[in-house]
Amino acid sequence: MLNSASRQSQELLSLPSSSHSNVMAPVKFDAAKKSVTLLMPGFDKSEIKLYQYRGGSELLVEAGDQRRVISLPSDIQGKVAGAKFVDRSLVITMR
Repeated sequence: MLNSASRQSQELLSLPSSSHSNVMAPVKFDAAKKSVTLLMPGFDKSEIKLYQYRGGSELLVEAGDQRRVISLPSDIQGKVAGAKFVDRSLVITMR
């Protein structure tokens, strides 16, 4: 049984990176839409707080007892225009 589990682990680790393409990145920047998408599994909209710092160059996201500072790329920086919770993700749109 141990050999079987070990073999399965080796097969999983040796999979090409293209097979992992359905895994969503925790932070995704979209310069064309001026948006930031944060994967927030396990959290409800009511548990999430969003703050903006340093003249629009950083976002602070609090979810439950966790806190994360996100530095924005220069082409996305600005004021927060809106935020919505979609499919376990927080989508923040900038102006």
